[in-house]
Amino acid sequence: MNRVRIMNDSSTHSKADGNLPSEVELIGFYNDYIKKVSKETCKEYTNYLRKPLNVNNKSSILAWKKYYKWKGDLEKWKAIKTKKSGVDLKVPSVDQVKEWLTKVKGTKVELLFKLSVESGVRFTEAIKLLNEYSAENDICENNICTSTLNWSRGSKRVFYVFHTTKLERQSITYNYAKKILHEININPKYIRKICSYSNA
Repeated sequence: MNRVRIMNDSSTHSKADGNLPSEVELIGFYNDYIKKVSKETCKEYTNYLRKPLNVNNKSSILAWKKYYKWKGDLEKWKAIKTKKSGVDLKVPSVDQVKEWLTKVKGTKVELLFKLSVESGVRFTEAIKLLNEYSAENDICENNICTSTLNWSRGSKRVFYVFHTTKLERQSITYNYAKKILHEININPKYIRKICSYSNA
């Protein structure tokens, strides 16, 4: 079996003797990991596995580590070192949130943004709820509603989603929503922090 050669930080790429996973391996990897992560995340992993390991890219590192763990090759899995990064403590201010609400108004991500802010669920979870939404699953009292999601992805679980905005079924993908938000200068990773901070 070919060995992975991890190069120093002065080099951008490293790969296993010029070999990348075969399409058969990628399909097997995808079919297993789709049970643990979202479809978009699974696609991202396999796309990175079609290219040599980039030791300066955290997403590439994560994809290759997942791949070697899936293969059961713990030697190569351990050989890839995850780059440590500091904790991002930035929390958007109330004024920032108001500005974002103005930016998303009338866009196809307005409902998704409001649901994410109100509920504090992960972006992928909010998207799944909207894609499968049915008013029959809502229990409402004093204008606060609880929607049943009951979704598990590995260690990540969410059973109920709270919201005050009236929801409707909306077909939207993670990549599309992320693209629109970036175009109007909103980083999706900070949306969930708003709710987490307000509940602290």
